[in-house]
Amino acid sequence: MSKFLKSLFVDPTADWTRCVSDPVLGELVLNEDAGWDTTIELNGEAIGFCIGGEAKPDEALVEHARSIVRNFVEFERMIRDFLSAECVKQPEWAEEIRQLRIASVDLFWPGRPNDGEICFSGPDPYRLWRCGYIDRRPNNLGFDD
Repeated sequence: MSKFLKSLFVDPTADWTRCVSDPVLGELVLNEDAGWDTTIELNGEAIGFCIGGEAKPDEALVEHARSIVRNFVEFERMIRDFLSAECVKQPEWAEEIRQLRIASVDLFWPGRPNDGEICFSGPDPYRLWRCGYIDRRPNNLGFDD
């Protein structure tokens, strides 16, 4: 929502804490969409996390994100295997898919703590690759131009 439209309404987040410290995830900062953002360096890459929750990050989603961080080698291997399979399914995009790197893990939905979305960075800065992350498994790789 534009800042002008937001200015017309009472901000439901006005009395929320703006930053929450977590021992594994670091500082989770409230964003303008009422989610909680952090970036962590894992295996030499900056990986963003967006966690859903009202007034504070949802604890089940935080625990899911902590699990990803603690087991990042296995998580990254699962994503690499998924992307390799996608190269076979989408041969016209295989060269670009091979170059994708995890940019963010978005766990938005408190009612669905095992689901989210994974966004990737790649060689084309104008193409946003992402996949669903349902029941802690990646699926449906695609992109927006």
